[in-house]
Amino acid sequence: MLGISFLRLKMKLAERIVKEHENAEIDVLTGFPNRRAYIDDITKLSEGQAREGLIYLAIDMNELKEVNDSRGHEAGDRLIIGAAECISRCFGSAGKMYRIGGDEFAVIVTAGSGEMDGLIERYNRNMAAWSEQNGLALTTALGYACWSEHPQADINELARIADQKMYEAKAEYYRKSGRDRRRYGDGQ
Repeated sequence: MLGISFLRLKMKLAERIVKEHENAEIDVLTGFPNRRAYIDDITKLSEGQAREGLIYLAIDMNELKEVNDSRGHEAGDRLIIGAAECISRCFGSAGKMYRIGGDEFAVIVTAGSGEMDGLIERYNRNMAAWSEQNGLALTTALGYACWSEHPQADINELARIADQKMYEAKAEYYRKSGRDRRRYGDGQ
């Protein structure tokens, strides 16, 4: 009898350990894999050959700090969740999405580079619709890098290129909007 009880306890403990490990790799707010899972996956991808059709997207929210400061963190969390919903709707079937920081997302998809313009247009339409439905302006800066355009690059180089393009898009957003990013820190 004692042996069966001990075995059940041991099995429950093993199940709990597996569940906690899964939870340790999931962002609670968005349900996306978190930075820990991202690092694990990037490490695996960097050890292998980049595959044709691989595209890395870097996405960073615009003005999140301003919303947090002026409307509260609940509104900021709604924006983060909204961004995750839009990212998932547009890129989820093509790849894997991660929340790698407070307002930063990474997406690794397999698609033709010619498909990206359509996917990004759809993503922008989804953000506009979400903004209208929720009464909060949801905007992000997005940069991407395609393996087909950089066939010698590994996943880390694609990430660097995508990040650089995302920061250029962010600077362009703030230039066009006339807002001063320095007023709100780094423009999150």
